[in-house]
Amino acid sequence: MINFAYFSANFPCGFVHDVWPDDGKHFDDKLLAIVHREAKGYVTLQCFMEFFFSLSTSNKKRLCEWIEKNYHFSSEHI
Repeated sequence: MINFAYFSANFPCGFVHDVWPDDGKHFDDKLLAIVHREAKGYVTLQCFMEFFFSLSTSNKKRLCEWIEKNYHFSSEHI
């Protein structure tokens, strides 16, 4: 849970290509559309959350599993 919270506030650009290697462009486009519509080009926590909630259940699960495996909020957490 804590990894998800930190990731949602600090996610790296291009993470969708790591989570969905075969469909990265689709998910990039989805996220960028939200960013441009909601935040005038600025990536925000709100944009990430809107992106997350727009995903299907299986893709939410895939992203959460990827975050837990690959993102650590501090070196103490590894």
